Amino acid sequence: MLLLSLLVVLPSSLAVCYASGTDVLPLLIPTPLAINAALSVAAFIATLQLIPALSSLFVNAGLFGMDLNKPIQNRVKVPEALGVICGAVYLICLFFFIPFPFIENLPDDVAEPVSDALLLHDGDRAAANAAYEALVVLHNEKNQRMFRSFLGALLSICCMIFLGFADDVLNLRWRHKLMLPTIATLPILMVYFANHGVTSVIFPKFAMPFLPSFMLQSDQTVFLGPLYYVFMGMIAVFCTNAINILAGINGLEAGQSIVIAISIAINNAVQIFLIQDADVQNHLFSLYLMLPFIATTAALLWWNWFPSRVFVGDTFCYFAGMTFAVVGILGHFSKTLLLLFIPQVLNFVYSLPQLFHLVPCPRHRMPKFDPATGLVGNSHAYFKMSELSGVGRIIVTTMRIFRLVTYKELSQQDYVLALAAEQASKTGADLGKGRAEATTLPKPEPQPPATPRATRALKRNQPPHQSDDASSSASKPEEPIIQMSNLTLINFSLMLTGPQKEGQVTCNLLLFQAVCSGIAFFIRYYIAAWLYRDV
Repeated sequence: MLLLSLLVVLPSSLAVCYASGTDVLPLLIPTPLAINAALSVAAFIATLQLIPALSSLFVNAGLFGMDLNKPIQNRVKVPEALGVICGAVYLICLFFFIPFPFIENLPDDVAEPVSDALLLHDGDRAAANAAYEALVVLHNEKNQRMFRSFLGALLSICCMIFLGFADDVLNLRWRHKLMLPTIATLPILMVYFANHGVTSVIFPKFAMPFLPSFMLQSDQTVFLGPLYYVFMGMIAVFCTNAINILAGINGLEAGQSIVIAISIAINNAVQIFLIQDADVQNHLFSLYLMLPFIATTAALLWWNWFPSRVFVGDTFCYFAGMTFAVVGILGHFSKTLLLLFIPQVLNFVYSLPQLFHLVPCPRHRMPKFDPATGLVGNSHAYFKMSELSGVGRIIVTTMRIFRLVTYKELSQQDYVLALAAEQASKTGADLGKGRAEATTLPKPEPQPPATPRATRALKRNQPPHQSDDASSSASKPEEPIIQMSNLTLINFSLMLTGPQKEGQVTCNLLLFQAVCSGIAFFIRYYIAAWLYRDV
């Protein structure tokens, strides 16, 4: 309670002092960015304390899961959707921060030199005062535009946290989940429209000659008009779902979000302090949102790291994705943002055959736990080639040839044994109302199918149905059942390394995320110079 009281009283007191022009405050906290950093530290401590204190409430409400990548005797009810606490503290932190960037008057180092120059030029004090007032008006208008953008960003993030928590409680279908980021993006898009935000983008030099003349605004910018809002909406949908798809093991959702957030903050700092970008305010705006996010997510990661004591839930995935989308849109560095999502883009592309059901897709595709060794390995999808479309067969064959998946042909007996082995590692998983993070495995048929005729249910790993035509079974050979690793980056990394401890898998993927951030910076600051006139 003392910590929460300080979180309320201290920022309020600082805001009053800052607004009154007290000289003591700049000595203690010289800039809004420093105030934001101080609030972020308080948010980290508050999140670290609140998560264990409130976890029992989630379990009592039925919001829990069983960590299936642990031995059966060690499985306990793990509270789920704790990302809502992280998001709530994040919003409270930024609510207290709202006044600081917007209550200062026109800086003296801007106003006084201009006023003095006018006085020295012709001695007209009235003209100097008028110029000064014009600068004040322009400064206040810029502050108001940024203020509206800041509130719009908070509203979109708040909506996304609410809708994400609704998804955790209601367990919505995927087609409904795609609508949630679109709805939550509306506030920021409407504020962007009200602020008359730019609707043009910088294109590579080699592409400019191929574009129609009516779209060209200059030698490097292209006018998109309403399509720009579609582009921004698609960024929000991609960011939220990209993190949600690359998930399923302890610490991965929060860990990848921290790596991306730190990379964004580094990019902002480079633009502000080293390159001294002319659009400094946009990068400051991004830092204002990123520092509290890093702090609260670090506290959540502390409890979500292997062995996890809480699950972050879809709430956090949506919250993190929307926060990244907001800073990319309002900070005007959406292309750089997408570069920082290289692992998520690779995972999305790799997963497309299962996401579009060209290849059978289980409900959950997390790795399979081996209770004998305590290691996690590939999880699998089971199907017959005859059940796939022509495109699906081409995809599976191509992936098998280039060794992008594990591929094995099973007899019906081997198929039953494989399912039994996977089921053994999941025994005792589904308890109470809590949603277990696991693949729901089918009950194998004791008898082999009489014919290779299968049903649509096979696409959900259901065993093939038996045929009533006994004569056809004697004339046709039994078609093998394909065992193929699920198409996720997690399973692909396990295919390369072999079974590992779950914590080691998370470390490998976070290291890959960090390496990809380095590649993104190399592209952004070196390769881009060959493609764009202004980097």
